[in-house]
Amino acid sequence: MKLALTVLIMLPLVFGLAPADDRHIAKPGIPFDGNNIGGEANAPYGPPTVSNSPGEVVGSSYYAYQTNGSTGNRISLDGSGGIHISWTKGTASGGRPRYVYYNFKDEITGEWLGETAISSENGTGFVTQDLMAGGEAMPVYHFADAPVSYSAIAIDLFRGFGIFEEFAIPNFGIEWIWPYGVRNTTDGKIHVICADFNSNPSNYGYTFSSDDGQTWNRYTQIFATGSGPGIGSLSGTIATSPVSAKTAITYTLDNEYGFYDVLYFETEDGETWNWGDPYNITQFGPNSDMSAWTDLDCLYDYNDNLHIAYQGQAVTGDTMWIWGDVMHWSEATGHTVAGTHPSSDTCSTINYCTCMSKMSLGVNPDNGNLYMVWADLSQNDVSAGGFSNGELFASASADNGATWFQQVNLTNSPSPGCAPPNCDSDVWSSLAEKVDGNLHIMYVDDDDAGAEWVPQGSWTNNNVLYLSVDEGELLPLGVDEQIDLPFEFDLSQNYPNPFNANTVINVSGDFETATLAIYDITGRMVNNFAVDNDHRTITWDGTDTAGQPVASGAYFYSVNVDGFGTASVKKMTLLK
Repeated sequence: MKLALTVLIMLPLVFGLAPADDRHIAKPGIPFDGNNIGGEANAPYGPPTVSNSPGEVVGSSYYAYQTNGSTGNRISLDGSGGIHISWTKGTASGGRPRYVYYNFKDEITGEWLGETAISSENGTGFVTQDLMAGGEAMPVYHFADAPVSYSAIAIDLFRGFGIFEEFAIPNFGIEWIWPYGVRNTTDGKIHVICADFNSNPSNYGYTFSSDDGQTWNRYTQIFATGSGPGIGSLSGTIATSPVSAKTAITYTLDNEYGFYDVLYFETEDGETWNWGDPYNITQFGPNSDMSAWTDLDCLYDYNDNLHIAYQGQAVTGDTMWIWGDVMHWSEATGHTVAGTHPSSDTCSTINYCTCMSKMSLGVNPDNGNLYMVWADLSQNDVSAGGFSNGELFASASADNGATWFQQVNLTNSPSPGCAPPNCDSDVWSSLAEKVDGNLHIMYVDDDDAGAEWVPQGSWTNNNVLYLSVDEGELLPLGVDEQIDLPFEFDLSQNYPNPFNANTVINVSGDFETATLAIYDITGRMVNNFAVDNDHRTITWDGTDTAGQPVASGAYFYSVNVDGFGTASVKKMTLLK
């Protein structure tokens, strides 16, 4: 069986190759109906317009399209609190000139350095980035217009300085492009994966440098993207641990049943890999109701656990739909749903994007909270050209990804029926891996929805935006607001847990009065109880303040001590 990705009827996926000097993968078969095929590219629009999409403008680009498959990391938070952003910048319509650009926000002054070119060579692009030991930016990108295309890294002279030294990665005659690169903080090793542009399906290669990019190991071919249409999914991405030498490479691969599985390679010491024996975390079979697709992200938390985000496209029979779930996996939690796009909203997709795409993961090292950001496309917000305008959504987990709170629309900038350059299509995003009480996000606000070079929509000069989101906006009230009390205090774990009738919670400490509140995963308070010297043991029977039974699922309970604030928050599970 081969799955066909469809909207309402089963249609085959069609991939095509863009002109060789563009070094992209075109997939004009998704909009799926004759009303959404996109016209010829129009004259460019510019300069960037005033946007309803939130955030600080850090630059611009005619090139809204930043990646084919997985979004990768294009924003980093350094140890001093500085913000580093890299992106592919088109300076005119038509795909060229095209460069990679950089900007930096100083944590003390709050001022931006100003957008600056990383490389002066035309045809550079498809950048991801990490940081060096001193917080210097380390962008990784490719040179598409070289006689034989190749990838390279650049390293800033000083943190936030914006003057880069480039280091080419030897390609040995193979066009290794579309790079994703990371630097491990414990051993300093730089790991890079790339795809071979001339292979079909695309071969992926891995290389590394142990001396800050001065020399590189010869590429090792590690996998091919399968027998899928065109040159494969281009899903490969990479992550490295902040506390050990562990590094993982994740990708999707079509299996014998036509589903796309999620697989990964891992090294625990930064050197010894399980090449030839990847871990398959999905193992979709002929009766599965879900398939992965082209987008992934992976991240290690500060307890050295690997987390993977992937698209869970809905499947019925031999049809893979463009809606479904945004999924999370870790070895501890298994597969959990971080967000959902309903089947009632078919959306008008754009190149290499289904209704939910471009996932990014982030983690707060202080409290362990996990976050996911992705782009969502809706049939209720479609441009005049026939393509859905994107919105950025996010969800949060306070238990390492086991459960996720309600998804939140971060950008909320609909522009249905818009003509260029008056659209607000927020798709090409990236979340910094480190969350410090705020989520740090970069994205492109496309002034005409689509992928302009396919062509889908018009060439427009678009704002590149930085968006900071307080993590409290994604968490139920109290989960991010715990305080230290000047006296002894203890909130017990409820017992039994999980429970299906009654559960008991004990509160102890040197205080007189407090309130114990119970919240559902949306942050809505469902019940509350007074806590005083005579009432330190609370029994909850799974009802709300009106005495009505609440639904099964995860709940949080917290104690607010009068005169001090929220002292502790814990989680419990109601089963019926």
